[in-house]
Amino acid sequence: MASTNHIVDEYLERASQPDVPLSPPSLPKSTRPAQYISQSPIEIGEERSSLPPTLQNRSVKKRKISGSTRMVLLVGAAVVSVLYVSNIIAIGQLLNEINQLRQREERLLTEQEILRARVNKMAGSERIRAIAEEQLGLKIPTEQPVWISIDPERVDAVEKQLVEIRAARQAQRVQEPPAATEKKSE
Repeated sequence: MASTNHIVDEYLERASQPDVPLSPPSLPKSTRPAQYISQSPIEIGEERSSLPPTLQNRSVKKRKISGSTRMVLLVGAAVVSVLYVSNIIAIGQLLNEINQLRQREERLLTEQEILRARVNKMAGSERIRAIAEEQLGLKIPTEQPVWISIDPERVDAVEKQLVEIRAARQAQRVQEPPAATEKKSE
C-alpha cells in the first residue's frame, strides 16, 4: 500500500511541474517484479554470461534468402500480377458485353411493344369493316337471311346431269387422236 501511495505522490508532483513529461515513476529495486522466474530475482545490469543457460536470450540469426529463392518469388509475383490484370481485363469485357446485351434487350422490348400496339390497331373491327366496304365492296346486311329449302329430288336430278356431262367429256377425250392433243397443248 505504501508503494502505491508513493507512486501516486510522484505522479502528482510531476503533474504540477509544467515542462516535465509524464512517464511512469521508477520503482525502488526491492519492489521491482522479477523478469525471469527463478529462485533468485535477476538484477538489472548483471552480465549475461553469469546467468544460467536457460535464462540467457538466444542470439538472433538472420536467415539469408538465396538468389534462386528470390528469383522464384519474383517470377511468382509476376505471374500473380499478370493473372490479376488479365482477370480485371476479362471482367471489364464481360461487363461491357452484359451492358450491350441489356441495351439490346431494352430495344427489342420496346420494338415488341410497338408491334403489339400496331397489331391491336390493325385488328380493330372498325378498320376491318372500312377495308371490307371500300376495297371489297362488302356491306353489312340490313335484312335477315333467307332460308333456302332444297328439294331432294331436284338435287338427285342435278347430280345425274353432272355425271352425264363428265362421262361425255371423258368419251370425247378418248375419241380424239393423241396428235391432236399434242397440237392443242403446244
